[in-house]
Amino acid sequence: MVVISNDAVCHTGGLYSRLWCVWEVYCAMNDGVKILMHPRTSTELHLFGTGGKTHFQPKKNARCGKPGSKMTADEKSIRQTIDPGPTWWWRGSPCFATWRVIKETVLTCSRRTTMPGRMDAYECDLGHRGVKMLLEVIAENPSKYTALELSNNSIDDRTAEALAAALQHNTTLKVLNLRDNEIGDDGAKALAAALHHNTTL
Repeated sequence: MVVISNDAVCHTGGLYSRLWCVWEVYCAMNDGVKILMHPRTSTELHLFGTGGKTHFQPKKNARCGKPGSKMTADEKSIRQTIDPGPTWWWRGSPCFATWRVIKETVLTCSRRTTMPGRMDAYECDLGHRGVKMLLEVIAENPSKYTALELSNNSIDDRTAEALAAALQHNTTLKVLNLRDNEIGDDGAKALAAALHHNTTL
């Protein structure tokens, strides 16, 4: 499951001020579904709003709909599932969906919030296509990013060569992490050649 926030929620409590999103993340993690946080919008501001993680209280503040709006049928249903007690049944098995557990689950899922200027795609299994799409995002606004985390993303020689081509023209990136990938001699040579042109890395 890919979690993508948007800029509009940054100043209205963040993505997790929406109870739908809180509940979906809890159910996905409880069912063993891999969750990928989109690197551009996984900042603490995007996920938790101006209050940050320390003020994240889903029972009190998370709503289905805009904050302060009337409780919807969806919100009633979710809250009725959680509030009665610590145990409920999901696909024939007992689950422990207390508000405390749900809060801890969301915080665990969001433990790698990104910092301004940092594109964090650690262990996202991006592969060639994913990395190329990421490079296109950076190329659209290169001055916005100074650090790129690409560890453990199945990056091979072909992808490394594409990355090297992009690095030759980038003048703002200062940190690049490519640990635990599948880059061989050809990819390493391409990256080394790119560093002769890149003066900031």
